[in-house]
Amino acid sequence: MCLTSKHKCLFIPTNGQILSAPVSQAESTPDYSCVSVYYILGFSLARVEFLAEQAAEQRQYAAAGMVVELEDDVFIPNQPDTPPPPPPAERAPPPPPAESPPPSPVADSPPPPPPPDSPPPAPPDSPPPPPPPDSPPPPVSPPPRRRAPARRRRRPPPLVPAASYPAPVRNDAERAARVQERQRRLAAKDRLNALYETICDYCPAARATRALFDRRIKELVGDQSPAELGINIDAIPAPDSPEEDLVLRRYSLAHDVAIIANRKTIMDRDISLAIEYLTG
Repeated sequence: MCLTSKHKCLFIPTNGQILSAPVSQAESTPDYSCVSVYYILGFSLARVEFLAEQAAEQRQYAAAGMVVELEDDVFIPNQPDTPPPPPPAERAPPPPPAESPPPSPVADSPPPPPPPDSPPPAPPDSPPPPPPPDSPPPPVSPPPRRRAPARRRRRPPPLVPAASYPAPVRNDAERAARVQERQRRLAAKDRLNALYETICDYCPAARATRALFDRRIKELVGDQSPAELGINIDAIPAPDSPEEDLVLRRYSLAHDVAIIANRKTIMDRDISLAIEYLTG
């Protein structure tokens, strides 16, 4: 039997007391004059008492000068006092398989002939017969629903698009004209940025987005050119002009409409209502 520090051991000293401690303590404790050490895992109380009696008898024989060897089963852990479980009952052998009945002579006989009024059987490769005229039409399954493609945001064309020329410059006059056109385009961009900042100052409670400004500025200034061509540079109102004052009045009215509707952003319908009110 192998004992480790994790196992509990039973000490039976000479004074008859029964103690329990680890094996390491038994080896390092010289106070106990132990006569036997037993591994108590699986021992019942009756087995412990029996071992104590055996140890007491061994001490008596040793005091009288006699040597008595204990039985081998003393050191074998005993099972609890409960009776051992009965052996498992032997399973009954499975019943023999039932014999299949002998084939009847009717099964080997040819099938009976069809009645005279029945239609002849159709060949295996022929199409199914058409349904009778009074039968309802078969249910038609609906076509599979196809998911609509996701909407892609289309970027609006720029108000001041980049200029394109069919050929490079050929003389100084063309070069000067292109430089002057570029300066006009840059000045138009700066003027639109300044006008948008002025509109934002006139609309403190409801915000006017730059996308809304770019969409409706051509209508506000009265430019009828197509959207792909951008805005007419000459139609942009000058600072402190009556045209700029009209644009600011329309945005101010659209700002009031958005505030009445409990919105914090000016929308296209607010601009349309302001244009219709001030024009009519």
